[in-house]
Amino acid sequence: EHPPSVRLTTSSESGSQFSTSLRLTRSLALHPHREQPTDASAAAGGGPSDVCARCPPTCHNRVSQHGTKIPLEIFKTGETGWGVRSLSSISSGSFICEYAGELLQDTEAEKRENDEYLFDIGHNYDDEELWKGLPSMIPGLESSTSETIEEAVGFTIDAAKCGNVGRFINHSCSPNLYAQNVLWDHDDKRMPHIMFFAAENIPPLQELTYHYNYTIGQVRDKNGVEKVKECLCGAADCCHRLY
Repeated sequence: EHPPSVRLTTSSESGSQFSTSLRLTRSLALHPHREQPTDASAAAGGGPSDVCARCPPTCHNRVSQHGTKIPLEIFKTGETGWGVRSLSSISSGSFICEYAGELLQDTEAEKRENDEYLFDIGHNYDDEELWKGLPSMIPGLESSTSETIEEAVGFTIDAAKCGNVGRFINHSCSPNLYAQNVLWDHDDKRMPHIMFFAAENIPPLQELTYHYNYTIGQVRDKNGVEKVKECLCGAADCCHRLY
């Protein structure tokens, strides 16, 4: 049996797509930032620099923009469907892959029957500049004040219909990856990329997982009925409920 067809994309490809949040969404509670520098200045506490968004492709600060370098394999797990693992060892902090998908407005996303691949990239930023220009970027979105747009517009990646290997990475209550918002080749907080990095040293053939951060008790169907899904990650500290 083969995994579902997937359009492979990497972070180095232009046109990565994002979408709006709704019913069932994976999430991370981090604000977007540029690629974190890997030199001594970063280790000493220096934050991302404005220069990072304009530096050449050869800059050593560009960790995730050149696509996946680790040999990844999609495989059938025992309990959780398709999963992802590496054929080689992975060092802690290594870039794994991007979570790619399509860009939707909230109204369109609410119509999607399959909400299992939604990843909320957030719209809770207090930067007024974040919301300027949204009507010109999203067809059909009427001009409004930043306060109104903040209430009405969010972004979520939907990888149900198109995406990359990242859509097959399963949830775990004790994950070995973490997701991070990253900006590269632009300084627009509205369009961060979701990048996965290794949270620890990972041996070959160990399944790669991250925490979906679903809110238990707040996921509901179109009729308002609470949805419940058992967690089958098998971790020692598993909470036994995905949402």
